[in-house]
Formats: sequence, C-alpha cells, structure tokens
Amino acid sequence: MGVFDSGLGGLTVAKEIRALLPSESLLYLADTCHVPYGPRPINEIRTFALRIMAHLVESGAKAVVAACNMSSAVAIEDARNTLPVPVIGVIEAGARAALEVHRGGPIGVMATQGTVTTEAYPRHLHALAPDLSVHQVACHDFVPLVEAGLEGSPEARAACQRYLHPLISAGCRTVILGCTHYPFLLPILRAEASGLVFVDPAAATARQLRDELAARGLLRRRGRPSDCFLATADPQRLTKGVRRFMGLVTEARLSHLWDDSLADGTTRPS
Repeated sequence: MGVFDSGLGGLTVAKEIRALLPSESLLYLADTCHVPYGPRPINEIRTFALRIMAHLVESGAKAVVAACNMSSAVAIEDARNTLPVPVIGVIEAGARAALEVHRGGPIGVMATQGTVTTEAYPRHLHALAPDLSVHQVACHDFVPLVEAGLEGSPEARAACQRYLHPLISAGCRTVILGCTHYPFLLPILRAEASGLVFVDPAAATARQLRDELAARGLLRRRGRPSDCFLATADPQRLTKGVRRFMGLVTEARLSHLWDDSLADGTTRPS
C-alpha cells in the first residue's frame, strides 16, 4: 500500500490505515526534500506528486493514497488516468465526513495556502450540498510547527487562536482539518474551541481505501504486514515521527527518488 505526503502529516492517514487494515503492508514515502508543499507552485506540486505515485506503483504498491491535501487537490485525477491501481485522496473523503457530522451553519476549512487557493474543498462540498456556506483559512504556521515537533508549544497555541478566530466569528461549528499535519494540533484546537467539531479526513480515507480494495478483490485479510518508511531527506526525523505518532519501532530509510535533483531541492528538468 503506497502512502505519501510531503512530511510527517501523512502518518495520521497511515495510522488509520494500519488500524483498519492490519494485514496490509505500508510503503510510506515522506518527500521531506520538498516539505512544505503548501507555498509551492501548483504545477511543481503536481509534478512531485505524479512522480512519487508512479514510483510507489513501480515499487509494488497495489494502491496509492495521497495523504496530502495539496497533492489530492492538484494531481489525483491525472494519477487516476495514468496509473493501473486505485488512487485515493483525502479531500473527497474529508468533504463527505464533514457533511455526515454537520449540524447546520457554515463549514470551516483550515488548510495550507495552496489548498485554499485550489478551492478543492468548497468544490467538493458544494457538489454534495450546493447551498452550503464554506469559510476557508490558510494556516501558514501549522506545518512548520508540526515538522519541528512544536505542536504542543505556546507558539502552536497562539497560532491556533489566530486561525480559529475568523471561523468562530463566521459561525462555523464544523471545521475540516484540510492538511494531514493538522490533527497533531487537535488537543490545542479542541481546548481553544470546545464547541467546534473538528473533522480529520484520515479515518474516512482509510475506509474509502478498504472499500476500493474490496470492490477490486485486492483486500488482504490475513497475514503479517511488512512496512517500509522512506524519506527523501533526513530519514531520522521520519523515524522519530513514526515512533512518536504511530508507536512503531522501525528505522526509516533514505529514498533516492530525487537523486537527479539540484542542491536546493529543485527537480532537474528532463
């Protein structure tokens, strides 16, 4: 099972997949060479995501999960048109999950600037509920805080207060965490806004993956999984993240996916 993100955030999805599909093996790739994706140009992110997904399939993945909202927003359809395996994103699942718990009022979306710019969440939500009001907030500081291990810090609390304010002022009672890094901040978010329902798309994404595999006769129901965690830079940080967030004692390895990259992490033109 191929799962990827720009960094540690996708571990929230990997953890749900591991819980729901205990016999399936995970091949997780963190593109830490290019984290964070949010501020990068859309075409660049699409290029990264499509190359990673193709690499995961070439490495034997029978399905690919884009555990990254930005990649889900800009590359899922292209991947589905070119790859021979099921391709799952987090945005469709997140939109459906939010509407399942929605009890009126606007729905809020906390996401990176890139995901906000794509309008992916409003588009998917309006396809299911055309009259729904959607308020988005770009949370610039969240990913760097999580990647640095500061999700419980005073800086994280201040950032949560700052980004929650416009959503609370708009009357939102349901808020989608539109980046897979953001669930690491849930303890603070819930403490700062106890009346809000926060929707983490990870569990719904895992369920969608299970259903797709079952429909195609690809679901593995028995056996011991063999997981592999790869990082395109700084595998030690991923190792710590896997142990901390998933409770797995394993050593992440360095991926050589970007061996043709420039020193600044920009992919060489082909």
